[in-house]
Amino acid sequence: MSDGYKIAETEMFRQQTAAKKYVSLYKRISEYIYPILKKNPVFGPSIKKLKGGLNDVYRFKTGGARLFYKIEKKKVIVFLISMEKRNGV
Repeated sequence: MSDGYKIAETEMFRQQTAAKKYVSLYKRISEYIYPILKKNPVFGPSIKKLKGGLNDVYRFKTGGARLFYKIEKKKVIVFLISMEKRNGV
């Protein structure tokens, strides 16, 4: 896959990142994390596949926050679902 994955933000994710407390975190996500997810959203030191009823959801750990996403492999898209501060997860 030479082009890698595309990133799609859900409406809920966009609303969360619009909050004042997430402005600097969103900048980090778009500049640092998006390139990582575009290359390989399944494997990495900060990536974990969730278990139980959320077994199709992945978590990317960054500092004090967690980024949750699903992968559509047929369409080669990463759908960002939610972002939460670590203590709110």
